[in-house]
Amino acid sequence: MKKVFNIILCFVLVFVSMIPRYEVKAKTLGDIKKELAKYEADYLANKHEKQMTKEEIASANNQIKAITKEIDQIGVDIINLNNEIEELGKNIEKKKVEIEKILVFIQISNGENAYLEYAFGATDFTDFIYRLSVAEQLTNYNEKLIKQFNENIEKNNKKKIELANKKTSLNTKQNNLSRLVVDLNTRIEKLDDYNLSIEEEIKLRKEAIDLYEKQLGCKDHEDIETCGRNILPPDTAFYRPLQSGTVTSEFGYRSFWLNGKWISNDFHGGIDLSTTDNNTPIYASASGIVIAISRNQSCGKNIVYIQHNVKGETYTSSYWHLRRVTVNQGDRVTKDTQVGIMGGAKFDNDTCSTGPHLHFVVSTGLYLTDYHSHATYNARRINPRIVLNVPKMGVYFKDRITKY
Repeated sequence: MKKVFNIILCFVLVFVSMIPRYEVKAKTLGDIKKELAKYEADYLANKHEKQMTKEEIASANNQIKAITKEIDQIGVDIINLNNEIEELGKNIEKKKVEIEKILVFIQISNGENAYLEYAFGATDFTDFIYRLSVAEQLTNYNEKLIKQFNENIEKNNKKKIELANKKTSLNTKQNNLSRLVVDLNTRIEKLDDYNLSIEEEIKLRKEAIDLYEKQLGCKDHEDIETCGRNILPPDTAFYRPLQSGTVTSEFGYRSFWLNGKWISNDFHGGIDLSTTDNNTPIYASASGIVIAISRNQSCGKNIVYIQHNVKGETYTSSYWHLRRVTVNQGDRVTKDTQVGIMGGAKFDNDTCSTGPHLHFVVSTGLYLTDYHSHATYNARRINPRIVLNVPKMGVYFKDRITKY
């Protein structure tokens, strides 16, 4: 009876998943307007200040590189932990089914006496010895199964805690990087190829304020959380933004040829997806709201930014090197909404593209709601593989949902 109780006890265990949230301090629309006014005034006042020396730039880049390498490794650790947790979940479910069958057997056969009844049902002594051995093996198997089930649950919970700690560490590193790059952004002319000019950033901030006022009806005294975040349509997953294609470049440090020049040890803040069709439709990766569109940039051409609420976590995805944009700022989108056409070809006049592809970026938090600096958006980039299922580089996918 004690064993039966132990089996039943397995099914009342509570799984607790600790997932840290991206914490932000509440701000009103009026606060955001004041911040923008100060940012613009500081920029104009410091516009003609002397740029940093080569030594200062080298030192700053080394600091950025050290932090981004740590962020990159944490991202790899998170991907591995997610895979381990998923595999443990499958094993737990498999053993749960086996235990349920044992429970049914014990209930129907009036407890563990069923094993003895099976043994004493032998036709001769040889058969009796055989049946006794089978009964003993079944008993041992049941005990082993229960032990493995409990061990898997314990291991899974430890992995979830480890994952939560990794996410907390990632958030801390991103905040450190954000403070560094925001400070440097006005003093280094080209901090990141995938950063916007300050003039373009100011333009996007003004357009976001206009969106909150005119489309969302936010007032200066209202918390931006109340009138902004709550209108985000929730979703349960990210989907590949192309119907078919392959990964051509991963998130992290890389070296490559660009327009006849060898680029060494360059940090790539997203993943590149490409296909053979030069007019490939690009789709929103999840439900959300188009918060900003940056057009005709020397690097990235046309860029769409979409805010998301996926499984209660907030993100901002962006879609770079678009030849044409097919959405407007403020549009509500789903995973089936086409946001543009893939660009990046030579005739697109995109200085940081070697051929047709989508540069897909995912950052934590809501750009132009939780934070407003594009340098912060870049600092909060994560490896898209953390939230998006894509095959290994070079493996061709033929739809948006098949799991690899």
